[in-house]
Amino acid sequence: MTSSSTQSSYMLTERLQTKRVPDVNLLFEVLDEFFGHDQSFRIDMRHNVYNIKTQREFDLGKILEKCDDNTSKGRRR
Repeated sequence: MTSSSTQSSYMLTERLQTKRVPDVNLLFEVLDEFFGHDQSFRIDMRHNVYNIKTQREFDLGKILEKCDDNTSKGRRR
């Protein structure tokens, strides 16, 4: 899934095991909320690992907390 920028503009990559956030759509929603609609990021999955590519640093722990909060509020896992 990509936002509106080209792949060559991404500078930072964070890796996240898919078992931590089984629903990529939830991860995409949380990242979109975190970065805002005008920020670009990309999520690639390979070998059960999400590679989150972005131009801006972020706290992966906060992203996981938000995913956990959204899951506990009744969203799909």
